[in-house]
Amino acid sequence: MKARSAGQSLLEAIVASGIIVTAVGAALTLVQSSINAAKESDNRLIASNLAREGVEVVRAMRDSNWLAGNDWDQGLEGAGFDYSGVVIFDAATKSWSMDFGAGSLDDVETAVYRQVVTGGPEQPGMFLQGIPQPAGTDTTLFRRITHTRALCSVVAGSTSNFINYELKADGESCATEKIGIDVRSYVRWTSAGGDEREIHVVERMFNWR
Repeated sequence: MKARSAGQSLLEAIVASGIIVTAVGAALTLVQSSINAAKESDNRLIASNLAREGVEVVRAMRDSNWLAGNDWDQGLEGAGFDYSGVVIFDAATKSWSMDFGAGSLDDVETAVYRQVVTGGPEQPGMFLQGIPQPAGTDTTLFRRITHTRALCSVVAGSTSNFINYELKADGESCATEKIGIDVRSYVRWTSAGGDEREIHVVERMFNWR
């Protein structure tokens, strides 16, 4: 009888241990899943803000051109009607510019960095782009490119004076008046699971005050 009781107790202990291990494993999986979800939520928020920032930088540059009496699109297209680049912040002068060396998110120039070293005008934790990589920064998992494609006026119909517009690609210029730009800011990052994610913001801006 004692031998049978001891055997039953051992079996019960093994079963109980298995249940505990299963429960703990499920709990750990749930915790890890929650952590990954939280990280992905944070990354999506950062990516959304970076994409929106790209658009707002272009708007600020257009408005600054107006105030300075410059051509409204000065600095918003590269040589040879290049409309694809990265927005760069100069912390020393507190000014923005665009570098048109990148053509797609696959280019290394589109990397986004994060300031980690203090002591200068840059603030720790600041996300920024630069060519080459700014001093005191670490490479993040984000990439960003901003497109500023030309919008050209088009007269709709032979008897109408209604003004429409057409969108130009890189390398194409306006045969008529350039009345605006199609701004598209794309951000790409790699999720915790290794998948690529992408988000973008689109806005059309015109030479209208």
